[in-house]
Amino acid sequence: MSDIDQIREFIAQENSFYAEKVAETIFWFINSHLSYFPLLGKEISLYKHLREIVEPTFKYRIIYTFDGSQVIIYAVFKYKEF
Repeated sequence: MSDIDQIREFIAQENSFYAEKVAETIFWFINSHLSYFPLLGKEISLYKHLREIVEPTFKYRIIYTFDGSQVIIYAVFKYKEF
């Protein structure tokens, strides 16, 4: 099960409409931004091969890499500012 599926299921326990909206927004963000601009996210300092970007509407952090031909998503989780 992907992180986005787990996020959807967790939110759906309280609100299935909102769960679908969040999942669709994350998918849209990945497809519309990273598929065209795979180097858009910033490098993660400890792991130079990984990049991160925050989906701005619901504030989900997306950890990924770009191997030169495709984007590989490693994790999606709620972003919290400290």
